[in-house]
Amino acid sequence: MATTPDPSTVNAGTAGSLVLTFLTIAVAFILRSGYKRLKKMDRRRTEEK
Repeated sequence: MATTPDPSTVNAGTAGSLVLTFLTIAVAFILRSGYKRLKKMDRRRTEEK
């Protein structure tokens, strides 16, 4: 397809990639904080024994 891209599709694609990037960062951040919390809970659990 050698047609010139429609500006609306280009904008939609850019917005989609931006949202995807934001979601990826958010998921990574949530996973990291959740992992740290799990580690902390494990440490607390081993101390109780």
